[in-house]
Amino acid sequence: MNNNDDTRKFTFPKRERLTSRKTIQRLFSEGKSFAMPPLRVFYLPQPDPDISNHQLLFSVPKRAFKKAVDRNRVKRLMRESFRLNKKELEQITHPYCIGYIYMFNTLPAFELVQEKLRKSFKRLKKEIM
Repeated sequence: MNNNDDTRKFTFPKRERLTSRKTIQRLFSEGKSFAMPPLRVFYLPQPDPDISNHQLLFSVPKRAFKKAVDRNRVKRLMRESFRLNKKELEQITHPYCIGYIYMFNTLPAFELVQEKLRKSFKRLKKEIM
């Protein structure tokens, strides 16, 4: 399959996932943030010059959801929402590390997560550009 094919745009590959512990610590200690309930968004310019794309992290605190099943469900909803709407984030040219933390302790509807993620993309663009 060709990489320029339209079917490839709705993916969340490993290179777009923020996994480096050092970068994650830096994101939460030095990065800027804003709240868009039920999400808190952290962002930081990509510190690694070798990485040319945005990297994202989705987190749900254990104190909000005691059961791993519920935490995983919320993270799955956030990842799916990002995957379907990431084209809006691609307008930001410089790569960023972005962290999403779900702050509420009730299971959200997919539509709510998707709406808030879209709004956070718009706010990110406004704050970065």
